Amino acid sequence: NSCGVQIHEGGSCARPTGDSLWDAKLLRQNPWSSSTYTSFQRSDGTVVAGAKEEIVRTGHLGDVIRGRTVVVHDFQGQRIACAPISGFFHGKAPDTELLPGLEVERFAALSRWGRVDIEGSVALNGKPGPTKATTGVYVSYRLTGVDARCSDGPGPAPNSCGIRLQTGTSCMAPGGSYYNTEALLQDPWAAVSYVSADTRQGMTAASAPVGVNTGLTMEEIAGHVLVVYDFNGAPVVCGTAA
Repeated sequence: NSCGVQIHEGGSCARPTGDSLWDAKLLRQNPWSSSTYTSFQRSDGTVVAGAKEEIVRTGHLGDVIRGRTVVVHDFQGQRIACAPISGFFHGKAPDTELLPGLEVERFAALSRWGRVDIEGSVALNGKPGPTKATTGVYVSYRLTGVDARCSDGPGPAPNSCGIRLQTGTSCMAPGGSYYNTEALLQDPWAAVSYVSADTRQGMTAASAPVGVNTGLTMEEIAGHVLVVYDFNGAPVVCGTAA
């Protein structure tokens, strides 16, 4: 834990904060071991610290991480500072309780390279808004068998590592991204992508609810298909939102 910055299991800085928070059933080793800071002394004598931006794949969603504590360690690995976490780790926490929604639980392979073993589910919950341009869904997912090349996020190709709701209602003809083209000037699904991590269950991707302003109601979305893409932006699997 030398010079480490880690999320711990405990929920209060007034009590022991427990060990580093990660899912030992999914991951082979503690992902927080590489989360460290570097300190330096300014000309006025004050000592400050910084760290590069880093993705720490804990195996947990935001609802598990919220309410835990962040602990800073010194050079000897001793805990020297602590603060509680109040928001989601991935994506923005919904301002209101999520409305009942739809789910994609079964996927059919679309890849030209044969069978693709992507399993899991994608949830689409209602996102009410004051205008058509802010109406949409909260997307959350947990998938296994995703593209290992997405471990650092999407590449330059369109749809790279993407998860997209499509205009079609059949996986035989998925169509393009589904959103209200009269209310929105650009595709809101372009910002939705997954990050893969090597776990005991294989290459896994997961996310807490993230808002997507589609300009569509849940009634308009129901029955449409959702497609998961690989690193090159090729469609891999498809399922129906029901």
